[in-house]
Amino acid sequence: MSYAKDFDLYSILAVSHRLPSNALQYRTILAHMVGRDVDQVAGAGVCALTIAPECRLWLLEQHPQLNQIPTPPDFRDDEAAMDAWAAEQAARLGVDHLPVSPLPPDRPRRLGLGDLIDAITDASKVIMIDPAELPAVPKGPDVTELDFSELTKNVRPLVNEYFDLHRREQAKRDGEQWFQHDELADIADEAAKWMEFYMELFRRSARRFRTGEH
Repeated sequence: MSYAKDFDLYSILAVSHRLPSNALQYRTILAHMVGRDVDQVAGAGVCALTIAPECRLWLLEQHPQLNQIPTPPDFRDDEAAMDAWAAEQAARLGVDHLPVSPLPPDRPRRLGLGDLIDAITDASKVIMIDPAELPAVPKGPDVTELDFSELTKNVRPLVNEYFDLHRREQAKRDGEQWFQHDELADIADEAAKWMEFYMELFRRSARRFRTGEH
């Protein structure tokens, strides 16, 4: 998928200026830019941390006139205000669509789990968690008796909430990735505890499969 494709200016601004948009709209333009089908890219919150930064830079290189557009204000979830602001920018540029080419072959396409971990963690720090604060590992069913949905039902809403909130707050701060935010810190702490919980479940299963113990 190396051809240019026309996108409406709103979709472009969602990437170049972090204008809030619906998830499918956002993922569709990013998928085109990394040469994938839309169902092959992650959710909007993950994309905002992994592939979107490189795509943003490439959009600004393709269309330098986008640099004329100011940082969006805080719309306070007012979709009508978002649409009106996008229309103002279309009038400013004199276009409501622009051709978008995929990333050049030499540009990184951060699509893997490792890329996500790199984006949300600081490798220079080690997080210490008190085992007493973790949820108790149940003595009943183990991971072989649970499907993925059941196993992750507690952490998935936390992770989704984390990425959605981070993206909204990042947009308010002109794309700054790290900033003080107590609610984001609390959500991240809680998600980390659940992930430690799941790790212990799988460690226990690994021991059982290696030893045959029940």
